[in-house]
Amino acid sequence: MRLLHAKSLLLHDFPNDDQIPEYAILSHTWGGNGDEVTIKDLSSWTPLYKRKPGWAKIKGCCKQALTDGIEYVWIDTCCMGRSKRSQEAVGDEIQSIWKYYDRARVCYVHLADVQASPETTADSPDSDIWRSRWFTRGWTVPELLAPIFVRFYDVSWKYLGSKAELSRIIEGITGIGAHVLRDPGEVKRQSVACRMSWVSTRETSREEDIAYCLLGIFGIKMPIDYGEGRRNAFIRLQHHLLRSSRDPSLFTWGYNLPLGGTHRNCNVGMLAETPSAFEHCGQVEPVSSCAEPSFEVTASGLQFRLPTQIDEPTGTALLNLECAIGDYYLVLPLNRSPTTRKEFERTPYGKPTLVHRSKLATFSTRPVNTQLINRSRSISAQIEVSLAYPEEHFFELADVYPPNALQNVGPVMIVPAEGEVRCSLYLSDLPWAMLSVQNGLGQRFLISIERESSPTESKVRTLKTLMAEVPDSRSLSSGPPSTAAFSLMHLLPIFESAPIVAWKDGMETGGLLVGSNFQMPGAGRELRTIRIVIQRESLNRTEFSGSIAAKLGKKEDKNKVEKKR
Repeated sequence: MRLLHAKSLLLHDFPNDDQIPEYAILSHTWGGNGDEVTIKDLSSWTPLYKRKPGWAKIKGCCKQALTDGIEYVWIDTCCMGRSKRSQEAVGDEIQSIWKYYDRARVCYVHLADVQASPETTADSPDSDIWRSRWFTRGWTVPELLAPIFVRFYDVSWKYLGSKAELSRIIEGITGIGAHVLRDPGEVKRQSVACRMSWVSTRETSREEDIAYCLLGIFGIKMPIDYGEGRRNAFIRLQHHLLRSSRDPSLFTWGYNLPLGGTHRNCNVGMLAETPSAFEHCGQVEPVSSCAEPSFEVTASGLQFRLPTQIDEPTGTALLNLECAIGDYYLVLPLNRSPTTRKEFERTPYGKPTLVHRSKLATFSTRPVNTQLINRSRSISAQIEVSLAYPEEHFFELADVYPPNALQNVGPVMIVPAEGEVRCSLYLSDLPWAMLSVQNGLGQRFLISIERESSPTESKVRTLKTLMAEVPDSRSLSSGPPSTAAFSLMHLLPIFESAPIVAWKDGMETGGLLVGSNFQMPGAGRELRTIRIVIQRESLNRTEFSGSIAAKLGKKEDKNKVEKKR
């Protein structure tokens, strides 16, 4: 280990762990190219490096260490040498960063973009500390968590508070629980998904570092390979986790993310491509009390032994991951593999959904085999669903069932001339599908698309769409629901709750509803399009209009637009 003498400003090497003296360590953000003082600078005969912006930071760190009675400091910019060194040597130092911060007597966090003032305190939202760049970087997460004692300083080295004193504020900024901040031992007790969430919105200068900065947090050692790319580095990290952990929260990625923002790679499989997929998993906790592992790695992928419900008509397995947020469990929909009935796969747009524990009574524990990486296959025939809504509103796709229904999500397009926003979804040409869209207020609406006859060259088909609000309350309205409205009752756990709205024979009986039928030519023609238009607010609620038409090079017949309230 290389340390900087705080008084002489000379570098000293300590090859053996038992020779390493007590030291302070610095956590900071790097400046621009050429701003930081390097090992080469400190070894030069000219003092020109003292003109660099980073020199004041080193002087301030050394001065604070001497004030605290500490003779040595460790600063990454001048104690780690990445240039002209083998990747293996660099990898050894990267692997040791958690250990360096863990062993330090104290860690000084220097916030270069924070200027303390008597007008604002650290707990004020107007304080610069809430906007500090330090809280956006990937490597500062292990630097915050590994040391027991962490002190924060502003740009002028004015003391702001300790990690323990500022724990509630830091929790609000980072999402890392105050109890974890106060006790480094709590880090290992958090779920895999929770720990992934800590870096989900962070950035790193080198793309692979978003995976490497997690090594110490998970206690993993793996070769460092700069140049492999962000995705490969993160996939490798998860492969190591599969061997060292049996925490099923590793598979909860994608929870609460918009479907258009999860994955574009059709062969993604069971592992996430980036920590950002765990952004909303900070409260996920495993709840299984079983001593047996919930999954194991097999020659072809993974075998789960978890409560499961299989819907044979759609080839869907609902896998209870036995991870929860409060009283709600995360259930992952899997689709039966198109190549073998013995395996299931996670579809590109499949993601875990919250299901109340009371709805899991029909699930039974059984072996479920999954592919780790989905096999390549051709995309089936598609139907385009165009969702249009006013610019002043916001809608996004929240869920799709069956999980293999969604093939792709097109880009969001603003059409100023029409004053609306449009997004296209591409669905498999299935007999039916159910979509759940969510507005900016968090309200969900179900869209059921059903085909009443099989597509052929000689016959026309009829598609029907129904849209109903899914209320926040997680209970049915009084009275039995109509058979027509709830013929897909087994789907409702996927959408968290049953709709309060009931309808019969196309007549609205409560809430918001759109119903419309139209004829479409059979297979073998151009791409079919379903257009669903959500209109502007009327009478203090959103009025929905379903305009569903086949667009085969013809203009839509506006007279066929059916409006209901």
